[in-house]
Amino acid sequence: MLIALDSFGKKIFPFLGGKGFCPQCKSSVVAICGEINIWHWRHENNADCDNWSEGETEWHIKWKNEFPKDWQEITIENEYGIIHRADIKTPNGLVLELQNSPISTIDIENREYFYGKMFWLINAENFKENIKKYSIVTKMLREHDKYDPTFDDYIGRNYLYEELKELEDISLEIEKNEKEIGRIKRSLLLLESIEPKVENLSYNTLINDFYYSEIGESLNLDIIPIKENQNQIETHEQEIIKFKNIIKNIDTLPNCDIPYYEHYKICHPKAINSSIYKHCALIEKNQTLFPEIITFESEYKYNLLINNPNFYLIVDFTEHIKNLENNISKSEEQISLIQHTINDILQNIGEKTKNYINEKKSDLIKELSAIISDSKKNENLYDIRLNKINELDNEYRSSFEKEKLENIKSHEKEKYEIMRKYKNQYEYYWKNERKTWQFSKKRKFLDFGDKIFEIIDTERMKKYSRIEFINLIKGL
Repeated sequence: MLIALDSFGKKIFPFLGGKGFCPQCKSSVVAICGEINIWHWRHENNADCDNWSEGETEWHIKWKNEFPKDWQEITIENEYGIIHRADIKTPNGLVLELQNSPISTIDIENREYFYGKMFWLINAENFKENIKKYSIVTKMLREHDKYDPTFDDYIGRNYLYEELKELEDISLEIEKNEKEIGRIKRSLLLLESIEPKVENLSYNTLINDFYYSEIGESLNLDIIPIKENQNQIETHEQEIIKFKNIIKNIDTLPNCDIPYYEHYKICHPKAINSSIYKHCALIEKNQTLFPEIITFESEYKYNLLINNPNFYLIVDFTEHIKNLENNISKSEEQISLIQHTINDILQNIGEKTKNYINEKKSDLIKELSAIISDSKKNENLYDIRLNKINELDNEYRSSFEKEKLENIKSHEKEKYEIMRKYKNQYEYYWKNERKTWQFSKKRKFLDFGDKIFEIIDTERMKKYSRIEFINLIKGL
């Protein structure tokens, strides 16, 4: 309670150490003036005589202070002697009930019946995020502005429709011809760019430029034999690389410096297969003038002595290298033969491709000539039809412009009528709505802090500025 009465019956606000009397029950009240809570009056028995009252908040005080002191916390008694304290009551008898906390449907009905002429102002700060608002004016103007009379074109809605349709058809034919001319010219350029490549046709050129192109599809090129031969070449090339690497690795092995064994290579036993024991020998590691040399008569003896730590292994790779070089030579001969086969196939494809290109170029040039001729006829016909339309256009334009001006004025008038009729009105959706307010029969206003919104019905709200709302209450 913000207002009490002094001993003379005059309204007083809380002050330090203050005492007064309740305007409603006339019992003693004391001023509560702390540093945290809002200064207010409290009954000395710590109970409010009005069971409708709720704790005073900063929100209550700010709104009460928007109105004269004499309008605040007015005690009202009905014909049955029931007394309640209205938050605000104007001299014209209008009660403004400030509601900060949730309230039951019964309390809403009781207060509306008791006060009669009243409005609700509800603090929506805690639930305003649940209310989505959409300006009705914005919505209707968006729909209204879909039609803009300033962009009206009478050609689409008057006697020139058939003529314009014919002109459009001719234009489409011209456009179609231009696309065909462009397509043919691109095809000719492509054929001309391919011609030099046919002279020295290779497998890569065939794959990249012909097989997956219109030429490959038209000639039904079969490149499987080339692929198979090419794969064989790659296999032989890999064998050659493998054999050369083996020879290279053998060359990197250290040579034996014992007389008569200089053509032997020093090897680690694990790098040699025991099957070549005949080409192997063991030489004593101690450097003497006549080191012991052990040769092998059998694979058994080789396996028996090979791990002797006092000897190192030497191997004669002469025969093995010769075999490798023979294999390389055979693979190179095979590559040469296969390459001749591929070249023959490519030569045959090249001849087919040359013939196809020449025939295709001839056909394209004839087609291009016919389309260019047809395009010129359409262009002449287009000019004739366009001149006719321009003549008719001059006859209709003046009457259309007059009608258009009238439409613009009418459209603008409709716009201002929408803005006037639906000014400050909003459609809204209230998620998790406080359904108790559906039972209220009085005007209800939601305080969003910066703006006040009146609930008109379940779908519409009306916006007020704070000043507009205060003036509304003061004027009623």
